[in-house]
Amino acid sequence: CLVLKDHSIDVVIDSNKSLSDAFDILSLLQEPMDGYEDTTSKFDNLLVNTLTVFAKDLFDRVLLPMIDINTAPSDISNPYGRNRVERHKTPQWLWHSQNKFKFSISDMKSGKRHTYRMEWNRDDLDFDSTGKPSEQKLTANARLNCFTDVLDNVESLLAFVQERALFGRKELCETVGSYLFMRLDAQNKRPKGPLLTNLLSLLNDVLPSQETDFFGMMEPLPKAVNEFDQKMKDIGFLILQKEMRAPLSDFVVDLERKYAEKRRADILAEGHSIVMMDYHNTIQVGDAPARTIISDEPYALESPREDPFILTHCSVSVVAHKILQLCRKTLDEATSVKQADGCAPFLLYRVSRELFDLFRAVIPARHGLAIGSIPRCASVMHNDCAFLAFNLLTLGLEYAPKFRDPTLNKTCTFVDMVPIFRQFAEESLGEIVRRQKIQL
Repeated sequence: CLVLKDHSIDVVIDSNKSLSDAFDILSLLQEPMDGYEDTTSKFDNLLVNTLTVFAKDLFDRVLLPMIDINTAPSDISNPYGRNRVERHKTPQWLWHSQNKFKFSISDMKSGKRHTYRMEWNRDDLDFDSTGKPSEQKLTANARLNCFTDVLDNVESLLAFVQERALFGRKELCETVGSYLFMRLDAQNKRPKGPLLTNLLSLLNDVLPSQETDFFGMMEPLPKAVNEFDQKMKDIGFLILQKEMRAPLSDFVVDLERKYAEKRRADILAEGHSIVMMDYHNTIQVGDAPARTIISDEPYALESPREDPFILTHCSVSVVAHKILQLCRKTLDEATSVKQADGCAPFLLYRVSRELFDLFRAVIPARHGLAIGSIPRCASVMHNDCAFLAFNLLTLGLEYAPKFRDPTLNKTCTFVDMVPIFRQFAEESLGEIVRRQKIQL
């Protein structure tokens, strides 16, 4: 029985011999009888189906509000799953200074009946007028504490269910655990259950965006995850084959790579938001060309002498300027990584190159018509490509000595991209000139 309250849920289990007998009967109905094999067809998987319905309700109505605090208990529908909204998508996690739940377990005896009640409710959360928790931004250490609290809460609840509702029976715990965590299908694959999927999503959200915060959780985070997985295996909910690592533990094995991949995704997302900006806004860049006097005559004309290492004054788009700034910021982060022998510098260097690929892939596709028909847009595209090509010539030479890894000292370069952007510049301006000639 699941009793709904405001921001709390009571799990009430009427644990008596009849419940244990019901499990025994469901198990017997699935077993073929001598000489009556055909009569068992309508009872096939009856116990499994019953436990699966129980596991679905347990997740949707109890576990999900523990994991995703956007889901208030009042959002949950009837206990038998009719008109239930599927909530197995990645939750939008809102971090709170205290995300702990108050647990209390009581044992009530009424004759031969034993009723166990487990109450939990969110404590010290700031709920808005709609009944949803209000958003707060916390430090990386506070987010880590919130995640470990979630693991403790889930562990406490499942241990209660294993002892009081499933009577510690291995086959019952395995069936419920196969839905919540993972199950083996006909192709010997292990699709992830809703509980495991949400925990993996939260674990990824715990990873910070700053290196200083990341190295502070390299030890406590794997420890908390490994202890949780071990507890789930001990009580029978997590079934693993030999030499198979649990998905949560597997996630934290190479935590630095996961952090670097998350940073890569964040940087590419920021780059994508830049290239989707208005392309018509421009900014002045470059230095004025040097001017020299050709003759000593007092009225001699001056002629500009262009320096190949100086970019002349021109207007470029704000998009191109911000992309270059983001690339430099990424390279600064890559060269300042404390663990020089890790994978983070390589992935950050890689994403710095991908930012330029993002620019030359999105801008022509999104503004190709304007670039091919409007002279100003074509000129801006030409200047952008020339501006980026000019900086790409020396960008590798500027940052290669700063890398601590000897491989990146030798391989950090952007020169190979210069011909591509020069070709883009020539084609964008050449196409508009060709069209203007045809119109004239």
